[in-house]
Amino acid sequence: MKYGVGLSLFLLLGCTAPERPGVSERLAASEQQHQAQLNEAFAPPAPSRPEPVSRAAAGPPAWSQAFPESCQATEWCGFAVVDACATPFACRNEAELQASRDLLCSISSRIRDRTIRRTQRTLTESGEETGVLTYSQEVRERCADVPLREVRFEHAYWEAQQQHFTLARMLRPPPPPPASEARPTRLFRVAPGFSEAPILKDWLQEEGRLAAVEATEAWTLGASVAYELKPHDGTLFHGTATATLTLTLEHPDAPPRSERRWVIRRLLVPNPETLSAAQRAEAQEKTLRKGLSEFRAELLAFLQGDALK
Repeated sequence: MKYGVGLSLFLLLGCTAPERPGVSERLAASEQQHQAQLNEAFAPPAPSRPEPVSRAAAGPPAWSQAFPESCQATEWCGFAVVDACATPFACRNEAELQASRDLLCSISSRIRDRTIRRTQRTLTESGEETGVLTYSQEVRERCADVPLREVRFEHAYWEAQQQHFTLARMLRPPPPPPASEARPTRLFRVAPGFSEAPILKDWLQEEGRLAAVEATEAWTLGASVAYELKPHDGTLFHGTATATLTLTLEHPDAPPRSERRWVIRRLLVPNPETLSAAQRAEAQEKTLRKGLSEFRAELLAFLQGDALK
């Protein structure tokens, strides 16, 4: 029996393959290399280097007393000072927040900080004074609601007083280019048939486009308006009004004449067949007024002789 157990153990040991030398070391080295690659791939970005803080040993910086000249012309500037700062970097975030708020207020400020104090006397029914009531009301500052872009901060630390000074700067937008000389407004005489569109004549008068009778204006403006009222199969609107406006410009020294046509459409609630003559005239007038408002830019450009983009 003892010999049988020993033989079995010998056979089991003989069937087990011996571990090759160096395999475990290679597996460990491969695992370390893989972990290093993962750490490098998913490592957080390095923090940006903060702007240096200059030490004003003798006193506060010069820009804390008076802003630089650039703050009046090319930049907006804000200022902040924070007390009780143990180190140059202890109050950095708070100083930048305060300087940014002051920068917004320098861009635009509608209401400044102020405290209103009032004193009120209390009297009895007989008129005797029973006391004096004093109360105050604080009105906080409301600054510009604009996004801050590319703000640059300048820091200084006064070590003797433990004060942190911050100057915030943001470039002003460039001034608009100077407006070019505008051409004189072109005036017109109206053709004889213009009396058919009195609304258009009133509109030209409001726009200042008609010349006086005694003026020697060479341009002549002609106009014609064609109306069409038709039934419309709809749930809310049961009719349509269409006005076709045609304008012509004539000049004796600039032939041929210029012509332009606009089609104006408007929906009607009632059916045009049920309208009286006065109601039809009112619908036509509203349609033409709608077109004069809708195509105002195109009409003025045509009268001035400008090509629309």
